[in-house]
Amino acid sequence: MRTFVRLVPVATLLSLLAVVAPTSAAPSAPRGALRFAVAARAGAHSNFTPLVYWGGFQSKTALYEPLVRFDDTGALVGVLLERWDVSDDGLTYRLMLRAGVKGHDGEVLDAEAVRDHLVRWRGNPGNRWLGSTDRFERIDVASPLEVVVKLASPWCFLEEAAIVNPGHVVAAGAYDHEGTFRRTLGTGPFRLDGDLVSGDTFTLLPHDGWWQGAPGLARVDCVRLPATLREHPDLVAWVRDGGVDLVADGEGPVVPREALAAAARDARLKVWEGPGSGTTFLLLNTARGAFVDRAVRQRAAGAVDRARLVAEGELGFAAPAATLFRAGFAGWPAARAAAPAPSAPAPAARVAATLLLGVEPSARLVRHGRLLAEMLRRAGIDLRVESLPTRDALTARLKTGDWDAVLRSTHGTPYDPFVSLQTLFAPNTGRTASRS
Repeated sequence: MRTFVRLVPVATLLSLLAVVAPTSAAPSAPRGALRFAVAARAGAHSNFTPLVYWGGFQSKTALYEPLVRFDDTGALVGVLLERWDVSDDGLTYRLMLRAGVKGHDGEVLDAEAVRDHLVRWRGNPGNRWLGSTDRFERIDVASPLEVVVKLASPWCFLEEAAIVNPGHVVAAGAYDHEGTFRRTLGTGPFRLDGDLVSGDTFTLLPHDGWWQGAPGLARVDCVRLPATLREHPDLVAWVRDGGVDLVADGEGPVVPREALAAAARDARLKVWEGPGSGTTFLLLNTARGAFVDRAVRQRAAGAVDRARLVAEGELGFAAPAATLFRAGFAGWPAARAAAPAPSAPAPAARVAATLLLGVEPSARLVRHGRLLAEMLRRAGIDLRVESLPTRDALTARLKTGDWDAVLRSTHGTPYDPFVSLQTLFAPNTGRTASRS
């Protein structure tokens, strides 16, 4: 069993960093155009489809739409579905499609196209980490606008479909007569300029036939965010000098907190802040080492000053956490006040423990490690902070159980709480998207 002590925010604040006016180095752009930095894997993303896990989820959601989504209260609402029914035993889903939804090629989305997409979801080994994949028993067309899905055992199929890549539907015209993906076609508000994506920049144009009305932007140029700029001071300079107009974080830190504070004072830049979604927490190893003892875990929990971690670790760009996931998700508790600052702990026998920060930790994580070591020391826990030279070395340490504590984060929207709970608590079968 794993024990969690939430440390930092229920929500890492969403920070949007944008150029207010073009600098001398900024490229000229037509009115209504935007250059947006997106998180996407390096390399050519020729198969820009939600059935594979590359190309950037942000940009895919502009092109493809899910069957359902979560609204602001955490409840499911229809997107491509007008309505749906679930049998009392949880095994049969009747999906009624919204009439008149057109793909980027002008063809109307029908039940055959949705059935074909769900069959491809089921047949992709890279999707076996999802609970729905191996539970799909039958996927049938009942009428031009109705699909019937039968599961082998109950599962939160629609909740999962609202969250993950394959829950976003590819239009039938994307495939050739042999079933090979040839064109990037969805039903979303934007369409790809061209058939496939190659390189690190691609352009999205309005889908004038979108069922919710044409979007307001005339053009979006998506630029892959270089991994070397994530939480790096040069990221702000990239925006300021016209490399992109906008960069955002929220599911996890992208903009370094030190540079973000400086950017807020720069007249050439505009910083927006709002509620984020990912939560940073301290994961304790209860199978071996210092934290096997519940009393030691309680000492650690009582020693953590969340407000100080936000102020000094996140430089104010966060909110203290009182629940593992941000409030507002269906079935998850409402927010409650964070624990007060700890008082002086009672004397206790000192113990030693190791905190793993990961590979080449950012300045933000280094600050958290230093602060935690200082806080826990007052509770009689001598915390040694360690970073690993490679990701393989970190993985090996975690697998062998040679660790006491590690800083982790939930996946954030749209993956919390369902996928994050699977990641944390489901049996590790090794059948993950990245392993397949």
